Amino acid sequence: MTLPANSPGEKTHYIMAEEILVNVTPQETRVATIENGVLQEVVVERSRNRGLVGNIYLGKISRVLPGMGAAFLDIGLERTGFLHVSDIARPEPGATAEPSIEQLVREGQHLLVQVTKDPLGSKGARLTTFLSIPSRYLVLMPHSRTIGISQRIENEEERQRLRDLLAQIEPGLEARDDENVDATEEPAAEQPSLVAAGYIARTAAEGASETELRADMRFLKRLWTSISERLDSAQAPSLIYEDLPLVFRTLRDLSAARAEKIRIDSKETFAKVVEFAQQFTPELVARIQHYPGERPILDLYSTEDEILRGLSRKVDLKSGGHLVIDQTEAMTTVDVNTGAYVAIAIWKKRYSRRTSRRRRQLHDNCACAISAASSLSISSICRTKNTSDRCCARWRKVSNATIRASPSARSPRSDSCR
Repeated sequence: MTLPANSPGEKTHYIMAEEILVNVTPQETRVATIENGVLQEVVVERSRNRGLVGNIYLGKISRVLPGMGAAFLDIGLERTGFLHVSDIARPEPGATAEPSIEQLVREGQHLLVQVTKDPLGSKGARLTTFLSIPSRYLVLMPHSRTIGISQRIENEEERQRLRDLLAQIEPGLEARDDENVDATEEPAAEQPSLVAAGYIARTAAEGASETELRADMRFLKRLWTSISERLDSAQAPSLIYEDLPLVFRTLRDLSAARAEKIRIDSKETFAKVVEFAQQFTPELVARIQHYPGERPILDLYSTEDEILRGLSRKVDLKSGGHLVIDQTEAMTTVDVNTGAYVAIAIWKKRYSRRTSRRRRQLHDNCACAISAASSLSISSICRTKNTSDRCCARWRKVSNATIRASPSARSPRSDSCR
């Protein structure tokens, strides 16, 4: 199902409607996003090992490595966190020379940092001093004076309306074209204040009124005041702020224009979600449903099978080829194999031998782009705090698009999708 999204007098365009399936067990919570009956994304949160992305810690620098341009911080976890020099706010934003890591931090220094990537294997969490705290419509950037607008809001008139509203509510902010705004105007202080604060308008802010934006700003300012007060009495290393659980986070981040149904198979969780929605997202209350069926909720639309397929190392393509996806601590590789797909007779009838090979390789790469995008999105391989929304949006665009390209779009030797 698609929903029209247009203003009076504008040409109608359509938004793909989403159905959210929430499966709750004592061990874990799984949230699956369905578009047109097809699984697009799944997020898993385990009860004993919740994700750390979005959490804010007061950390203590244990080591500074000039050769790596990085520092390691003790934030109270099993392994120290990794902070690269590019993720440290600059004390002098107007300076042209790039400062070294020793000029920015020192061993024993306390820093307020946020987790952008969970620990993996022997590697600790990835950290940043560019803090960002999301709410329903806005993202607060405590050390910035900029306005950003989500890239998924494509209507230019709506983007300008949001810029004007935010500038009117909070005078002195600098407008930016998109949500890729770094809080580089002020250093990451050990005891922050809201002397400088910028905002990003999220996708859910499309169509939001001035009253709703003001209320969101007040909430974020109160939240940041609470964080600052907790920081005053905290001893490093310690947890200062923890993001919402998965189900509430999903509801907070969900665009009302895209959400068609939200089905939850736990009665207790359903009651909590409805209470949360009545306070923060009242427009979604009517769409939240309890699923009482005996059949597991993730068996709907063959979701469970799609999850298993997306998590497997080998992914078969309809053409007869297959992908092999290997994840390591440093990188993820996607190997494309033609496999049983040759179709030489079909190509030879229409093209020369050389062109036939190019066409076949192009066809394989187009098929692999769709399957790789789906598998990476389902397995959450590429999800980090700052890029998850944009990555998942791109995966959906790729998987829903018809890919067309000329034979010269790929080299005749190209047999991999990178």
